[in-house]
Amino acid sequence: MQIAENLHMFLGRDRPIESHSFLLLGKQTILIDTGMETKNILLQLNSLNIRPNDLDLIVNTHCHFDHIRNNKSLKEATGAKLAAGEEDAPHIEASDGHTGSNIFGEKVQGAEVDILLKGGEKLNDFEVLYTPGHTSGSVCLFRKSDGILISGDTIFANGYPGRMDLPSGSEEEMSDTLKRLEKLGVEKIFPAHGVAVLRNARQNIETALNYVKV
Repeated sequence: MQIAENLHMFLGRDRPIESHSFLLLGKQTILIDTGMETKNILLQLNSLNIRPNDLDLIVNTHCHFDHIRNNKSLKEATGAKLAAGEEDAPHIEASDGHTGSNIFGEKVQGAEVDILLKGGEKLNDFEVLYTPGHTSGSVCLFRKSDGILISGDTIFANGYPGRMDLPSGSEEEMSDTLKRLEKLGVEKIFPAHGVAVLRNARQNIETALNYVKV
């Protein structure tokens, strides 16, 4: 479904756990996260008259299995390149314990990361933000013109920050990340799970900060 100009959201299921995916349209056609089954992502693209080989780039917000599950098959189906935060990229390629698949009993295939994100990159009209805390290589995407934040698992509705007790998670880094997000002028938050925050986004970030003990 279209949620804003040049931005669509593909809703993931709760069981088995899937992340929502987001589609950025513009100069490039960009998919955020691959937790949904490849066939369902391709059906969603087809409904928008987007052919598989029209997809230019896949971005992982972080390395957890429910966000990278179909990287390999989707790269093969579309020819798209894969981008991820430089700290998480090795875990995405190796599909190692940092993906959390061992905790939840699901093994995912590794996939080569073609582009390492460090923050500051422009993806159409969104800027990549390096946002460690949930993992050391988490990224969010922010569009200044309308204040939209695609937050991955960094922050959710009701002021909940992402978990910090999984491999490479850090309360200190999460605190620093949330403090930076608080200053950006975020108007709406679209997390990878659950519902969006469509009002009082800054208050939502402030509440998340209160959960972090640093």
